[in-house]
Amino acid sequence: MMGAYLYHRGMRDEIILEALFVNAHIEDGIQTRHIYRTQNNIIQEIEAQIGRKDNYQLKPLLQTLGQPADVWLWTIPNSWQDLHPARLLVYFPEKGVLLSYSILAERKNENIHLCFNQSGDANILLWSPDKSYETIEERAQSSSELTIEENMRPIEEISSWHVAKFYETIINNQSDCLQTPAELWPTPF
Repeated sequence: MMGAYLYHRGMRDEIILEALFVNAHIEDGIQTRHIYRTQNNIIQEIEAQIGRKDNYQLKPLLQTLGQPADVWLWTIPNSWQDLHPARLLVYFPEKGVLLSYSILAERKNENIHLCFNQSGDANILLWSPDKSYETIEERAQSSSELTIEENMRPIEEISSWHVAKFYETIINNQSDCLQTPAELWPTPF
């Protein structure tokens, strides 16, 4: 089953097509959404909700795209309903890619541990690299889904990791987990 919504936003020549795909054969219906933004009948950017597909996990994406320019993280200090969510924004401005990657973290003593040996959910924003954005904040601000959440911060500010360490750890299958002090993360509720 598929639903599609077409609407105008902003300028007269900008059209946004939002397509919602629902797999009715799966209990509770798994849905994915794609958003296409066009201007003057040319696709300017695509946002795609990917989910847990093998080719869209961190390692294959980093192997394809190389080292990102920025990696930002959001999490919470304690589990909520037996889950400990974490979300990364991984930014490749020269490739025209912003990746949102959600995984489960774990609190151990006073630190939150994010281990990348598990599958996560991916959302991806694609645009022409000819259209440059100064910062990850500027790029995420114009996205409808891949936004920088309140309290999301660069990994250098909240851990001992930097972008190169993040990249090398994942590419080389190292079992290191990114650790961030739980006290840095406010409770969201």
